[in-house]
Amino acid sequence: MPGEKSQEDREIYISDLVRASDKDHYLATLLAPVRLRGHLFALHSFDLEIQAIPDKVHEPLAGEIRIQWWRDWLQEYRGKGQSGNPVADSLHTAIETFGLPVGTLLEMLDGWSSVIQNEPVPDQKSMAARLIATEQPMLSLIAQVFSIEPKNSASISDLAAYAGYIRLLKNIGANRACARNFISDDLLSLRDRNEPQKTSQKLISEISQLALLQQASAQKFFNELPKQVRPAFAYLAAVGPELRNGNLNDAQYVKMTGAINPLKRQWRIWRAVRTGRF
Repeated sequence: MPGEKSQEDREIYISDLVRASDKDHYLATLLAPVRLRGHLFALHSFDLEIQAIPDKVHEPLAGEIRIQWWRDWLQEYRGKGQSGNPVADSLHTAIETFGLPVGTLLEMLDGWSSVIQNEPVPDQKSMAARLIATEQPMLSLIAQVFSIEPKNSASISDLAAYAGYIRLLKNIGANRACARNFISDDLLSLRDRNEPQKTSQKLISEISQLALLQQASAQKFFNELPKQVRPAFAYLAAVGPELRNGNLNDAQYVKMTGAINPLKRQWRIWRAVRTGRF
């Protein structure tokens, strides 16, 4: 990414990044008003950059160095102009256009720092707190881009918990560090070295049940949104129906970890925007 890119080049780069790394966010963003899409891609691409850090480093210090680069940039970006990093420069534009609070982005980095440091997650309460810490700041920023004012902080926290469980289910099948470092010790105890696949299915089932407990409140929040702002969170509709399966067979396990037919994913997201239902 050497050299300074034009705004058009940056928009192409970040939209391609989101499309390659998170098709659900990409499809939902295409249903947003045109004037918002580039800024949403900027936020999503930043989110993906941070999520990818645990998978790119082998030592916590290396990950913290990457986090610190973003901390420094966020605290000093106004005086630096174009950085040559298309994600950072697109994020700069989004911050300035919507007056997004830099402090919220720093809170998100703090949440991911605990993931990179692999701090203990002893129980499911701690697990939910970590998911909320890494999801809620970005959801709050997306809400601000759409001019959404949540009725209370609890509603956005419930949505963040649900979004976190969905992210976990989609990534756990690929054995990504950004999923492993969230799972609580009591759930990890489900592992069985003799039957790893069977144990994985049981783990998926347990996490699915936790997500299902959050689904009703997330659905209520989503259903109350005006149709024109539903694309903000419609990506959450892609996996939802699979949560209701009790005992997973192999096919359901594959679906729960993100491998749903692309056309079905697209239809579910479109339907969510159209009807307000996951």
